Amino acid sequence: MEWPYLYIAPPLFVLWIYEIATYRGGVRAYPWTDVGVTIVLATLRNTVSRLAGGTALYVLGNLVYPYRWFDWDSNSWATWFAVWFGVEFAYYWFHRMSHQIRWLWAEHSVHHTATQLVLWHSLRLGILGNYHGGVLFFMPLVLLGVAPELLVEVFMVNLVYQTWIHTDALPRLGPFEWVFNTPAHHRVHHASNRRYWGSNFGGTLIVFDRCFGTFQAESDEEPVVYGPPDPLPDRNPWTVLTFEWRRLFSDLLANPRHALGTLFRAPGWRPEP
Repeated sequence: MEWPYLYIAPPLFVLWIYEIATYRGGVRAYPWTDVGVTIVLATLRNTVSRLAGGTALYVLGNLVYPYRWFDWDSNSWATWFAVWFGVEFAYYWFHRMSHQIRWLWAEHSVHHTATQLVLWHSLRLGILGNYHGGVLFFMPLVLLGVAPELLVEVFMVNLVYQTWIHTDALPRLGPFEWVFNTPAHHRVHHASNRRYWGSNFGGTLIVFDRCFGTFQAESDEEPVVYGPPDPLPDRNPWTVLTFEWRRLFSDLLANPRHALGTLFRAPGWRPEP
């Protein structure tokens, strides 16, 4: 389902040109090599998604939706708005847990490997998508009666919205930032600074971060430093894609008796000696 990108493509292209212009004559060069890595990863993800077909949609539609508790009018704007809010809530917890559960982090960490934040890096993602367990966070919405097709459509809109917030070319946006996720909020989310780490998990909104204590504002006193908490040995696409997975399985082999802790506790967890 690629239709949302058709609507955002023209303004996104203009923003990209502006983003490139902000690098001209500056201290930093535009990260073309890193963008190339992102394009390789995005191509791999798209290929895997097409080969896997509609696995997540099949699970939701055939194994969950028949047992729904309610029926919703999918053509109602009120339904669409409620689903958007529900998807945002589910996405917040999925995203937050992707930083706090190592199995999920191994996939999500790919998105945090860029050392500069530019629009292209919104596409820097692992290749497994929701096929490694993320779909579980959205199952309750289907049980409540949200049609899987509508859920996927709204989720796509959520992801497309997030494209434009992956940039440091735009300033803070005033009162808009009280409610919505913005480039300033997302810069903080991508920071490796200890002050900023573990914050701003929202997709389109920032309200759940404010409600659940994970909001952190961008500060002029401490500029954002991008990149993973553990630096990668190189910028090879294969390394970017597999670095955390290889570390995870290495720890599993080294401590098989603590497999559950290694898989499902926080990244960096180690059993007591």
